Amino acid sequence: MKKKLVLLGAVLGIVVGGLLMVNGAWVKHGVPLPRPEDVINSFANLINEGRISDAVGIIKTANDTEKQTWGVALNNFANFEIKNIKGGADVYEVDINVTLKEDLQDLPIPNYGWVNGVNKRWFTLVKDGDTYKITGIGTGP
Repeated sequence: MKKKLVLLGAVLGIVVGGLLMVNGAWVKHGVPLPRPEDVINSFANLINEGRISDAVGIIKTANDTEKQTWGVALNNFANFEIKNIKGGADVYEVDINVTLKEDLQDLPIPNYGWVNGVNKRWFTLVKDGDTYKITGIGTGP
């Protein structure tokens, strides 16, 4: 009887919510849902492709001013390559190899705190619907 209830629960999950756990990953309508690591990698890829507004769309922002600030900062990367991600529940330690377009030493925080070469950053993510949003990128956890 217990096996029938579990099977019935799985079938109802597919029919009602469209969600199912397959090999340790959540799947909706046959498509795996992105993991936080996938979102971080997508963020880096969007920056490298010059799709800054799409990269900013992955960041949870409160208003247009925050979006513009992120856009300006992210637009200074010629290269943004993820080297390593160490996961956690909602905070991920990420090593990123960057190349800056310009050396912006005249800012209150030169180059927005980035240097050419490998930078260690902590990405904080939060579940947002069927995906994750970046809520912060910091120099410490």
